[in-house]
Amino acid sequence: MASVETALETADNFGMLAGLRLNRKKTKAIWLGKWGKNKSNPLHLKWSHSPVKILGIHVSYDEKGNNQMNFNHKLQKLQTNLDMWRARDLTLFGRVLIIKSLGLPQLIYSVSNLDVPREIIPTIKTKLFNFLWKKKETKSKEPDFIKTETKVVYV
Repeated sequence: MASVETALETADNFGMLAGLRLNRKKTKAIWLGKWGKNKSNPLHLKWSHSPVKILGIHVSYDEKGNNQMNFNHKLQKLQTNLDMWRARDLTLFGRVLIIKSLGLPQLIYSVSNLDVPREIIPTIKTKLFNFLWKKKETKSKEPDFIKTETKVVYV
């Protein structure tokens, strides 16, 4: 608890010098580690037991809940956005531009600040690949007529 008091005091001292101050009425705090189930509300702060959003990233005790809010929700938004643009007849250059400007930026911030679950990266690659190539499957190198079996009969 002393470290939180010290941090708040440091923020107050900074506020006096810089002209900025911490608005404690809007400040949310979250108990971490072994104090996760603590119900007390010290220091006149709002102590939250539900996920807290910090600079666009949701933080909670539940890892699955974190992944749902930070990645799965953004993946759904990405898919919706790509589907909207898929309806237009864009060139390859246009699809690349959409991926670079509207697709990836939604995910880059979360990916650069959090541990990414293993299943997320292949999902992102698949969604972007399908959008880029208009959901075309990769073609095999040998033509279909070579794959058929032929029987040679000698008379």
